[in-house]
Amino acid sequence: MAKPFCGLWQITNQLNFTKGNDLISIKIQRVNNEIEKTRGKINEFQAKLRELERQKTELENIEIVDAVRGMNISLADLTVFLKKARVTSGQVGPKSATTPKIENDKEEIK
Repeated sequence: MAKPFCGLWQITNQLNFTKGNDLISIKIQRVNNEIEKTRGKINEFQAKLRELERQKTELENIEIVDAVRGMNISLADLTVFLKKARVTSGQVGPKSATTPKIENDKEEIK
């Protein structure tokens, strides 16, 4: 009689183990889904950041062009002025604010 009971216990134990593994597998799949969702959001934000940086550069360039055009000097005089400014200070215009560099900001998340 002991043998059928042991067999029943083993089968029950295996079923419980299988159910536990299924539950863990479901949890792992949920976490994997969240990881993929988060990577997608990161990629979207990186693309948005690149676009905003491009827009900022374009607006800065427009501002520089407008400032130069407002000086009412010839192109030859402007070239001489910029060369002299670069030689004396090594930099033209005020120092720009530096922003912290994000590591791998050009690399997409995989």
